[in-house]
Amino acid sequence: MNLGEVLMLSLTAWAACLLLITPSLELFVVLFLLGLLVARNLIEGAAPQALKGRVDLFVYIFLTIFFWIVARKVYEILSGL
Repeated sequence: MNLGEVLMLSLTAWAACLLLITPSLELFVVLFLLGLLVARNLIEGAAPQALKGRVDLFVYIFLTIFFWIVARKVYEILSGL
């Protein structure tokens, strides 16, 4: 198996575990983003540039969702004051 297949398999296993233990979609997204960032950091030296680019695309997508979640939570807190 090449590095891309190992990465995909490990992220799929991480997502399956998260689906079993997380009570909300927001928590799932945040924890999956953390796993994705850890995986990106681990493949830094060994992965070809094309694989890093694909992983970076997913990181940017999940970061956008994360910022949306944070903005919504801040709005909920501020609207309650």
